[in-house]
Amino acid sequence: MHPGVRDSEDQRFIADPIWHNHFVKLGDVEQCEEDQGVIDITWQSPGEIRIHDDTAEISEIPTREFEGWHSITGDPLSMMLGDDVSDDISFKLDPVFGEEGLEAVCLTDTRSAEEEVNMD
Repeated sequence: MHPGVRDSEDQRFIADPIWHNHFVKLGDVEQCEEDQGVIDITWQSPGEIRIHDDTAEISEIPTREFEGWHSITGDPLSMMLGDDVSDDISFKLDPVFGEEGLEAVCLTDTRSAEEEVNMD
């Protein structure tokens, strides 16, 4: 949920703060330096999302191949799913803007499931 950016088919308008998800492919992005960056991101919000108080439930997630549209470029997008899944569970998104607008989206402050479980 991030009002101010319309990057999902679930949003009706740019300031629509509706919960949605994306499939994302991460990789090396020059603007992100040592952090990972978003290479591909779906326009579609795969699966069903239900929000109850402070609990989010996501179900009916595709598990093989996903065909859709790239959220930033609008180009057709095909992703093979399940082969390389990260265990990161906590991260911050850091958009990088240039003269032409959005240049990259970087992931910072990532924590793995293991780090979360072993926190003192």
